[in-house]
Amino acid sequence: MMKKWNSPIYAFYHPTPAIGHENGHRYHEFKCYAKSCKKKIRRFLNKGDAGSTSNLRKHAKRCWGEDAIENAKSAKGLKEAREIIDKTPNGSLAAAFAAQNTELSYSHRQHTTSETRAKIVQWVCKSLRPFNIVNNRGFKKLMKTGRPTYQIPSASTVARDVRAVFTKSRKRIAGILQRQPGQLHFATDAWTSPNHRAYMAVTVHFEHEGKPVVLLLDIVEVPQSHTGEALAEVFAEIIEEFGLQRKILALATNNATNNDVMVSRLEDMDNSFSSVNHTRCFLHINNLIGQAFVQQFDPPKKGTHTATDDESTQYSLEDTTDEKLLEQLAVELEDEERLVQKAVEDDDEEESVDDARIDEWEQEILALSQAEWKHLEESLRPVRLVLAKVSMDLYGDSQYLTTSTSGQKSGFQDHQFDNTATPRLEGMS
Repeated sequence: MMKKWNSPIYAFYHPTPAIGHENGHRYHEFKCYAKSCKKKIRRFLNKGDAGSTSNLRKHAKRCWGEDAIENAKSAKGLKEAREIIDKTPNGSLAAAFAAQNTELSYSHRQHTTSETRAKIVQWVCKSLRPFNIVNNRGFKKLMKTGRPTYQIPSASTVARDVRAVFTKSRKRIAGILQRQPGQLHFATDAWTSPNHRAYMAVTVHFEHEGKPVVLLLDIVEVPQSHTGEALAEVFAEIIEEFGLQRKILALATNNATNNDVMVSRLEDMDNSFSSVNHTRCFLHINNLIGQAFVQQFDPPKKGTHTATDDESTQYSLEDTTDEKLLEQLAVELEDEERLVQKAVEDDDEEESVDDARIDEWEQEILALSQAEWKHLEESLRPVRLVLAKVSMDLYGDSQYLTTSTSGQKSGFQDHQFDNTATPRLEGMS
């Protein structure tokens, strides 16, 4: 009878089934071939479907997965099917998960020596583990308990395997990028580690099937400091290793001056890069803007020069006009504020202010000592400079700021315009 069992599904069970009787009926009992499975399938011989394999197939699918069954079907016989089962990738967690649609399960089959080395390389790289973790006593105890002959590679073997995988992966990525249609975009970033070592990272950006793709090409140590020439040499070397000299379109960097030198140097090298395609990092620009603005509100440091000094001070504004002009604008702003405040006080009830609060503020001002008044002036000075800068950016000509309040008021009335809508006077009425 066993000679007629040609279906590859029998390969998932022990070759010789047990024979038993139940209520006078004879049956064959097939035990699952998986070491961790104790399931037994009975097939009664007194029925018309005595040769049916449907129940055997259902269990094999649940226990082994669809991939293992498909691999067994490609075998020429049971013997070859069993060999395929021993080598089948049903041990893949993803395949086992898809087959059972439950929590992750693991293969009953032990890894071969080559598979163990490959899995350890994958583990230490993805989980950022040190190579010498394989020498850890606890790790060895976990791996060898119940299977003392299990072979674990040494730390030097793992390191050598990682380098081999890296080299092959690097060549594969280079081929993919070289075959990528169109040009590629690159970005760089440089920094110095706490132990004073200079590093540089290079990423490549492109589109694949309508989706943006970002790949880290390399992180290298710059042999010298972050000079423009050194950065250009390192970047060109990385691009040359990947064979992408003729596929450079845009290059994104931050706003450091050495990057400008690097761009000029790269343009003179043998590649397809042009400085017109140099792009500055937008996020870095926003960060610089925020720092420059917030810095104007920092309190003065001890030992810094006063505003009358010729040297730049704590509150000097970069890329603006002379500080004396800003101070003049600040004074004009104060005069204008007084005029506007006087006009508001003389206005009708619709523009009346809280007299009690004004009196309270005036009393507090009058009660200040000379030292306290000087401290208040110094504290308010950064805000005045910033307001002066904003006003100058809005109107350009400082003469506009000295327009008389009467002229402003008559202009507002002629055009039926609310003076609170102007940027300068908003919040003052």
